[in-house]
Amino acid sequence: MVRVSIIAIATFIDTVARTAELEATGNLSLVLIVNGKAAGSFHTSSLSPVDGSSVYQVASLGKQITA
Repeated sequence: MVRVSIIAIATFIDTVARTAELEATGNLSLVLIVNGKAAGSFHTSSLSPVDGSSVYQVASLGKQITA
């Protein structure tokens, strides 16, 4: 079991949010999973609104996860 502090999770999500708001184009949803459970999330869009129930088409996602 991995131990991750709530502060580390919040800092990671905040850093991603600030970077994405400045640099991202399109839609982005991020869910940080720790020990099999959602520990934090972030959603942003420069197009149509997105949230935790948004559906994305995903191709070759495993390459980034397993690399």
